[in-house]
Amino acid sequence: MKILLDENLDEALPEFMPGHDLVHVVAMGWQGMKNGELLTKAQEAGIQVLITADKNMPYQQSMQGRPLSLIVLDIHPNVLVNQAACVSLIESQLADSQPGHVYMIEGPHSKRRTP
Repeated sequence: MKILLDENLDEALPEFMPGHDLVHVVAMGWQGMKNGELLTKAQEAGIQVLITADKNMPYQQSMQGRPLSLIVLDIHPNVLVNQAACVSLIESQLADSQPGHVYMIEGPHSKRRTP
């Protein structure tokens, strides 16, 4: 499975996910692209999953009919330690992800109230 990490994720995150075919937006030279353009480029490159911390992306871009899925990390602050804490949840979601779907993963969040 080919996975693209958005530019808002740390370039070191792949080190926490060995065994996955991960590429970072920066390595592809796609940094600074608008979300729609990034999704189109990802599709053209055969990316199957885009992982991002941009919680607005699912509201700005329709995933319906797209050949890739979107995993959104709901974390705060958006730092490597919080991203890495989501790895097991990401890996579980990857096993069940379907093209055209959006999946939210709730990770560490300093502003989230816990009961």
